[in-house]
Amino acid sequence: MRSSPSLPIEPVERDGNAARRRVGEAMHIRTRKAVGCFAFLAYLTIYALLAASLGVALFPILPTWAQLIYYAIAGIVWIFPLKPLFGWMNKAE
Repeated sequence: MRSSPSLPIEPVERDGNAARRRVGEAMHIRTRKAVGCFAFLAYLTIYALLAASLGVALFPILPTWAQLIYYAIAGIVWIFPLKPLFGWMNKAE
């Protein structure tokens, strides 16, 4: 990891060991996880509302077997866009 020479260095106490990090450079893992949880909940709420709204709109048009396939796919696909978010939330400092 390259460091920027313009940022001051401040000591950080972590588990009894003095560590050093650049001010404003890294986000603590607790903060990343909190931000990620809020982003996850917002995404999931919007996705569920959109998927359900589309399903209700298609209800009179599609036969029962097609509705089943739609809801099965919509129930699985929501997780794939979250992979980068989960990776960012769990990356080491």
